[in-house]
Amino acid sequence: MPPPPVSRSLPKSPPSLPKASSEEPKSPVSGPKAPPGAKAPKPAATGLNQRDSFGPGSPLGSPGFGNTNVKNPIGPHLPGAVNAEKPRRQAAVAQEQKPKQAGNTDNEDNGPLATLKGVGEGAKTGADLVLGTQTRNAPAPQRRFAPDGQVEAQNTRISRGANKVGLAATVAQLPQGSKELIDAVNKGDAREITDKAAGLASGALNAAKGGLETTAQVSEFRSLRKAAKDKLLTTARGDGVKVGRGEANRVAGRAAQANLDPLNQGRRSLTLSAAEEAAKKLPVRPALKDAAKRAFEGASTAARRTLPTTAAKAAGRFVPGLNWAIAAADSAAAVATWKNPDANGVKKAAAAITALGSLAAATNIPVVSQLGAGASAVSSLVGSLFGED
Repeated sequence: MPPPPVSRSLPKSPPSLPKASSEEPKSPVSGPKAPPGAKAPKPAATGLNQRDSFGPGSPLGSPGFGNTNVKNPIGPHLPGAVNAEKPRRQAAVAQEQKPKQAGNTDNEDNGPLATLKGVGEGAKTGADLVLGTQTRNAPAPQRRFAPDGQVEAQNTRISRGANKVGLAATVAQLPQGSKELIDAVNKGDAREITDKAAGLASGALNAAKGGLETTAQVSEFRSLRKAAKDKLLTTARGDGVKVGRGEANRVAGRAAQANLDPLNQGRRSLTLSAAEEAAKKLPVRPALKDAAKRAFEGASTAARRTLPTTAAKAAGRFVPGLNWAIAAADSAAAVATWKNPDANGVKKAAAAITALGSLAAATNIPVVSQLGAGASAVSSLVGSLFGED
């Protein structure tokens, strides 16, 4: 039986879908219809990206896979942490870029205390150089390997003035020295602490020495001047002569110094006859001639009875020991300076010369002591002026 015939007709096309209407579907809960031409409102933000959940930009995607919208929730990348970290970074950068203020630097302070210290160092150097000329070589027991004699200070008007200036200049340096030591302690730098402590100790010892020497010389001069003034006023009153305070102080001061000058040369004070001869050379009005002679005699008597004063004895007892203590403090400061890698060559050389000069001055050997004291004073000033970077 032959096969059935195959149909050559094409299959029917599926039923066509209805055409989409251009009109927007009405929402069952829609509000009033917007007028024609008005823009449709934007959908409310949900905080989620509407793209696929795991693709790039998905809120669940990893930043390593191209997500650029979501920050890593770990560490400082959180928005709150970023906001908290930013001011701290800005403050640190500003602190690093902030220029050093005057008076708040590590190496120096340009404030009033530092200025006072600089002025004091210059005045102290000048006073020490002047005092080096107001000395004499006094006899002393023979030393081994050293010349005979010792250095003694002279009590003159110049030496008293230089001692007062030197004492005031030394005291003026102590506040800044104390501040530098406190700053070093706060830093915790042992080498700097040693350096500043030794410098402050040297200054304090110099102040003590200057106080003793100044008090000794002033007390001797005033004791003789008082004795001369009492004699002058008593005699003038008996003669019916009026004497002003300034004139009385001038005559009495000349009488006191006239009796100190022989002592400065290693001789005894004026005898009564020598005092009378010295009084005749004093230019005073004729009515005061006799009172002036009595003033010189009174100073001569007081010089033999009251000198040396208690203050002078104390100075003679303690000043030699203070000289060695100052030398030890200057030596400690020099060692600390040489160990400091930041110290320049000028500061190191000046510290070494200051220490050696202090040691030479403490020996009290003629010439050696004067030269050592002068070298120590000058090198200390040079190190202060040119030893800072």
